[in-house]
Amino acid sequence: MWAERGLNYRNGIEKQIINYCLLSVYMLCLWQFNDLLADEQLLKFKRLSVSEGLSQNTVNCILQDSYGFIWLGTDDGLNRYDGYEFRKYYHNPADTTSISDNNIRCMIEMPGNKIWVGTLAGGISILDNETGKFSKYNLDIEYSNQNILNGVFAIHRDRFQKLWVMHTNGLIRFEMEGDSLSDPQYFWFNEIVSSAYFQHFTVDKNGDAWFLKNRKLFSLISPPADFCNIIKTLTTGLINIYAIFYIAIKAHAFG
Repeated sequence: MWAERGLNYRNGIEKQIINYCLLSVYMLCLWQFNDLLADEQLLKFKRLSVSEGLSQNTVNCILQDSYGFIWLGTDDGLNRYDGYEFRKYYHNPADTTSISDNNIRCMIEMPGNKIWVGTLAGGISILDNETGKFSKYNLDIEYSNQNILNGVFAIHRDRFQKLWVMHTNGLIRFEMEGDSLSDPQYFWFNEIVSSAYFQHFTVDKNGDAWFLKNRKLFSLISPPADFCNIIKTLTTGLINIYAIFYIAIKAHAFG
């Protein structure tokens, strides 16, 4: 049954990618036409770099919180930008309430004015904006003879109040209640997936996970608990930018 479902997803996704390709071409043409009509309304960009106070120039993730602050995660430090200046957060080995690692890979704002930060080697750090202090959720454990390392590349909260964490060698799906995580389900990457470069992750309205790695599209179709490690590849070839556009649309519409 799961094989048939995976095939249906594959056929459906290929048709929808074509539709989004056509839509994206239309939008691109419309955008260019509007530029010709209103050159004076072109957006102006301001560069933010170490010269303006950013901790490091390689920015891996950006988040705007509910207060309007812009958060930028870099290879060397977490930054909060208020439109004028940066506040920087670094790991301090002597301070257990500092961020757990300086290499920031992903962020999400959670209830209670807290920012959850995924790091390359320090698991998840949770910033309490009221106190400016961090607490740590450690993923460095062993489960079913497989090591779960502390590299966190995506954190996603879906419409079913489940929290998804993409770590170095798989996915974990938690039940959430406030800051508490419980009932983890583990989904493991196969060798092909784990060796590829992670690009994007989202969850659709059915609770199924989708992600891009090395320009290939994968889906984790939520099975019963006994089959929780099934990951299906929906394409054997390379995916172009329109597939990434499709994933972004799914994230906004169904996440």
